[in-house]
Amino acid sequence: MLTHKVDIERPTYLALLLAAALVSFGWAQWSLNQLGAAQAQAPVLIVHDRDALIAALQDAPFAGPAGEDGRPLGDPVWLIAHIGCEGCDAATAQALARLDRAGLTAQVLFAPDTYPAAPETAALIATVARTGEAAHFQTWRDGRPLPPVITDPAEAEGYGELARQSAERLAAVLAANGLDAALPVLIWRDEGSWRALPAGRPAAAAAIQRDLQS
Repeated sequence: MLTHKVDIERPTYLALLLAAALVSFGWAQWSLNQLGAAQAQAPVLIVHDRDALIAALQDAPFAGPAGEDGRPLGDPVWLIAHIGCEGCDAATAQALARLDRAGLTAQVLFAPDTYPAAPETAALIATVARTGEAAHFQTWRDGRPLPPVITDPAEAEGYGELARQSAERLAAVLAANGLDAALPVLIWRDEGSWRALPAGRPAAAAAIQRDLQS
């Protein structure tokens, strides 16, 4: 009977080493991607220009729950958002709904998306953000018609411009701290620390809740 030996080509040591290196590289790349994704979802700690941030928040025409003296009520949370433009009202409403579900209350800076602000947008900002008239903010949230509170075009224009400048000041501080994101954006204070995160991220409200309750 004739027999013959069949040579089976075995991987060389070099090939095995190369395969192992490729696997290690793939794992390292996956780990870096996971780390990058986690960091992208993590709040940004404000370490630069904190005084400028605080000043901008104090000067801005915010809307939200307020006491009889007009002072803001609720958590140390601020939402910066556009209003009166396509898609932006829905994004703002979604961000506020997430805060509601987390049991959080925010003051809201409505900023126009154009310069100068359209007259109707400026009037809307003036109506919902006018000091001591938080009821109009709730009316806007409920989707009900707003009463014509602001009848002076110059006053409405002033509110719109103040809101735009305030949003720009806040955006400059956030950019200096590595957060260059489109609105809406959340800012909050946890004891002596300030943090920020795009409001569109599903984990944003949970991150705030975790910080404020720790």
